Amino acid sequence: MHSFMLVRHGHVVAEGWWGPFDAKTPHILYSLSKSFTSTAVGLAIAEGKFSLDDEVLKFFPEDAPAEEERCAVLGVFAPLVGIIGATQAAEALKLIAGAGDPLVGRLLLLDALTMEWRSIRLPRDPACAVCSRR
Repeated sequence: MHSFMLVRHGHVVAEGWWGPFDAKTPHILYSLSKSFTSTAVGLAIAEGKFSLDDEVLKFFPEDAPAEEERCAVLGVFAPLVGIIGATQAAEALKLIAGAGDPLVGRLLLLDALTMEWRSIRLPRDPACAVCSRR
């Protein structure tokens, strides 16, 4: 995460950037849909529309899978998205707090079949408008 903006009632309340980024630097938004989705879920929970304990099928019963397609039969690979998301959130918090050893310049890979993690170093791209300036 290289910037933050808090908007309340359509007005910017607070904003900030972490060097070398600033307001004029183009920001690459890779997986922005997760940010919007998590914000929407948080707002819906705050408004009492549902809780984290509700089952998805409560809202979409017509989309219930056949019994043989349910998690109890197929296993628990669906939570992998949560594992990766939690890892991304932890990395963002480490950068914001200046704590720990963030994965800057490294890519963390998860082999879900063996549940083994590995990290590989990635060189900076001299043509990249973001990482080449660090």
